[in-house]
Amino acid sequence: MKKLIVLAGILLVVLLAGIGLAMSLVDREAMTAQLQDELGSALGLEIDFAKPLHVSVWPAPQIQVNDVSVHQQDERVASARQAIVRFDWWPLLWGDVQPQAVLIDGLELRIERIEQGAFSPAWTGSREGDETPSLRLPPISLSDADLRYIDQPSERQWLLQGCDLEVEELQHSGGSRDEWLASLAVQGMAHCERVEEDRLLVTDVRLEVTGRAGELVFESLEGSAFAGELNGRLDLDLNHQPLQYSLNAGLDDFSLNEFVTLMQDGQQASGRMTLSVELTGEGRDWLQWRQSARGELLLQADDVVLHGVDLDAELDDYIATQRFNLIDVGAVFLAGPVGLAASRGYSFTGLLQSSGERTPIDAMASDWSIADGQARARDVALRTEKSRLAVTGALDFIDYRFADLRVAVIDVDGCAIVEQRINGSFDDPDLSRPNVLVTAMGPILDLMERGLQALDAEADCEVVYSGRIDHP
Repeated sequence: MKKLIVLAGILLVVLLAGIGLAMSLVDREAMTAQLQDELGSALGLEIDFAKPLHVSVWPAPQIQVNDVSVHQQDERVASARQAIVRFDWWPLLWGDVQPQAVLIDGLELRIERIEQGAFSPAWTGSREGDETPSLRLPPISLSDADLRYIDQPSERQWLLQGCDLEVEELQHSGGSRDEWLASLAVQGMAHCERVEEDRLLVTDVRLEVTGRAGELVFESLEGSAFAGELNGRLDLDLNHQPLQYSLNAGLDDFSLNEFVTLMQDGQQASGRMTLSVELTGEGRDWLQWRQSARGELLLQADDVVLHGVDLDAELDDYIATQRFNLIDVGAVFLAGPVGLAASRGYSFTGLLQSSGERTPIDAMASDWSIADGQARARDVALRTEKSRLAVTGALDFIDYRFADLRVAVIDVDGCAIVEQRINGSFDDPDLSRPNVLVTAMGPILDLMERGLQALDAEADCEVVYSGRIDHP
């Protein structure tokens, strides 16, 4: 028995030596050129390896290429520092050259959505009616990858940096777009150091994905934003066409100060907030997802203080002075992170600049209902020691515009005394002048306390707020 083991060992050494000798005789430059041409032809792209590929046989057969670049019409769309394809000895000896693992380091990839179903590079998307061959990928490992996704119709882009990805399974049975999506099976996990969209930055993002028979679950979502903890879960049902989605996400105990500082440098506020959002919808692309979105968004706050302004003192003689925009209070504070997306083009006046003055917030409500792609203020108000302000209207995330968003100073009955409105696109909104809705002159605080109808029984009182935040 011992002799058989020794003989087997000798045969293995001879086999490896023979393979090694054969590999040394291979024209690596010719093999590199052939591989570049075949990959380029299959993908419809220009593939370039800066160095000849390297083939090794121990401890397992593998092909390694370094400094890979991918071009489409003379524009670089992807690159990688290193790519390794590994094989198993036994299947290879029987003529099965299917890869057993793929490792890619330093991948940089840019994907653009030009229109519905049309992507660049072209292989990253499929058009309606296209037939896709079946797919079964080996385990794939990406390290230190960067991805930039550009959505041309909405003029938005997402940047993912420092990403590690482990895909243990990815397969489907092919066919039409609906057929292969319904058969998609996937298992993997991902971690990205940074995820950016406009001014929104989320760090240390982690998630896991599992999927069988066209039902995908993105769970164990974690991350950090505004010094708060992100969590969430996204369910996709690809068996229904258009696909259906369900999102439950939250941002726990985030810093209001970090948020308002991002909105405009130098603004200050203190306090912690918690955001939760529940959404369902359906669609074939990002636009249809937004159009069909329905659910709610809730924002809770503790120990909030606005720095740089004594809101009660400013409001008391606001009719005469109008030294600041009421919209600043609503957009910066009440809308929370919803306002961040909505305010990318709005230039704030610096209401919360450091000046030694402060306004403690006694109570706050920020409940938004979401339907047909709009976040509509359902119960949005704040109360200070002497004042109460409320927000009405909506944020339209289909056309990215303010839909008659209004911030109003309200009296004891919920009637508007002074209001200001903002309409138009997020990028270039139309901000109206503050509108005084009463003819009586005098301190606003007195009007708020006594109520318009107490001062004038025939006063035209428009009740704009009847939510849970009581009058001071």
